[in-house]
Amino acid sequence: MDRQKLEAQVEEIVRPVIKSIGYNIVDVEYVNEGGWILRLFVERPDGTVTIDDCSKISRSVEGVLDVEDLVKGRYLLEVSSPGINRPLKKLADFERFKGELARIKTNEPIDGRGNYFGKLVGVADLDVLINVDGTEYKVPLDKIAKARLEVKVLKEERKSKRR
Repeated sequence: MDRQKLEAQVEEIVRPVIKSIGYNIVDVEYVNEGGWILRLFVERPDGTVTIDDCSKISRSVEGVLDVEDLVKGRYLLEVSSPGINRPLKKLADFERFKGELARIKTNEPIDGRGNYFGKLVGVADLDVLINVDGTEYKVPLDKIAKARLEVKVLKEERKSKRR
């Protein structure tokens, strides 16, 4: 089974469990980092998550994952915050973070362009709208390979925060 298919199946199975205890699943990743890791990225509806939240979610999904037995062999289950450079997966994510900087990579070039870095404008039908250097682009959601918020802290901002 390929990783993308496995990740999608795991997400489908754990989503109702995670939702039933008051959280949202942001992303699923199955990676080999010296051993296989099944990583669930989660958050509260307000976008936050604590270590206690991650522990609670981990305990809640372990049994479901064991019963479904999708992941063959040994793996480590890791539940984590999506972080500040949060992945964007669904149209609702792109709408929610309208006005924020994002980086989008497509599966294949669209009108000669495969990478976009700019301000999210929102969504229209099944397209993500992003403004790159004053030009607005429509990127079909099904053509997006990877998208993340891009949070950059300028050196000036860091200096002023230290004072």
